Amino acid sequence: MRLADLVQKETGVDFSQIMLLRHGNKRTQQLLDLGGEVNEYTALQIIDSKYDYVKYGVKVVVAVAFDKVFGVFRVDGIDKTGTTHAIASDAFRKFCIACRQPALPAHLFKLKKCDSAADGKLVTGWEGKGLASPLRSNGKLFRKIHVDVEATASDR
Repeated sequence: MRLADLVQKETGVDFSQIMLLRHGNKRTQQLLDLGGEVNEYTALQIIDSKYDYVKYGVKVVVAVAFDKVFGVFRVDGIDKTGTTHAIASDAFRKFCIACRQPALPAHLFKLKKCDSAADGKLVTGWEGKGLASPLRSNGKLFRKIHVDVEATASDR
């Protein structure tokens, strides 16, 4: 089933307000090895970047880690604004430094986890596309991403 279709159906949010965010496997493992969390990786985003939820009017983020849906989250405002090093946890700050990322202006978004049939399910369609992230409805790849869940009769 197309991931965007499932998330749109479950959340009622327009496709233009959904972002599919694929965290790179190597970077995610590095973050976890340093004691960091995928939730923070999803919530802490650089201002005016392609990942800035405010800039693109994103209301729902689908985080993918290790090629599985880590979670579907509603963007529920901004918790903190500052630099990536100042507003991050100690573990995430260590990760930024290990990745040689300078302190950049960022938002730490409030994310509320949504129940989703996609949680923990395999995601396909990224193959051969590099990181291909983030994806929004105006990109060709957005509707080609599938999640390994059974379609119901009304989805066929």
